[in-house]
Amino acid sequence: MSTASNYTFSRGVGSERFFRVIAVLDAMKRSGLSDEFVFHLFRLSKEYDGTYELMLMWFTESDEEVCDEIIADLQGEIEEEISEPILPNNLKKEDCFHFDNLEAIAINVMQFKKALRLVVERKGGLNKLAEKTKIPRPSLSRFFNTPSLPRRNTLKKIAQALELKRNSEEYKLLKKWLNE
Repeated sequence: MSTASNYTFSRGVGSERFFRVIAVLDAMKRSGLSDEFVFHLFRLSKEYDGTYELMLMWFTESDEEVCDEIIADLQGEIEEEISEPILPNNLKKEDCFHFDNLEAIAINVMQFKKALRLVVERKGGLNKLAEKTKIPRPSLSRFFNTPSLPRRNTLKKIAQALELKRNSEEYKLLKKWLNE
């Protein structure tokens, strides 16, 4: 049986969509995106029309900044699929539901990300981090520049890429967010 006939979609879309997905993924791979990133998109494009549509937008877009934003959105789709957002130890899940605490949570998140970004810069910068984590650079830029709650999987990839020693100050910074 052919690969295309095994590739079924949530809405019963068949071979035409399969071949479009393959063309987009090939272009993404040729543009330097990691195998892991491309693989996750292949899997998600089968189930989610939104992922598929973002991929097509990226494929037809000529503005590099817009393409970077689309890649960041696609990374968000991948992260949403594979891990849950996490809270630092000093916050509880119920804190997230009180709108009067959102500003304090956002400030806490951004302080953490600013401190982590300094560590990243000392260890070689975002380009090196993107290379080691296989997370696209635009996604890392968005990660560091928005107050969204970090996902455990992203933090673990960053911690591994930075090769932090367990007793270092940098690791202690991450530990509070990894709930270890």
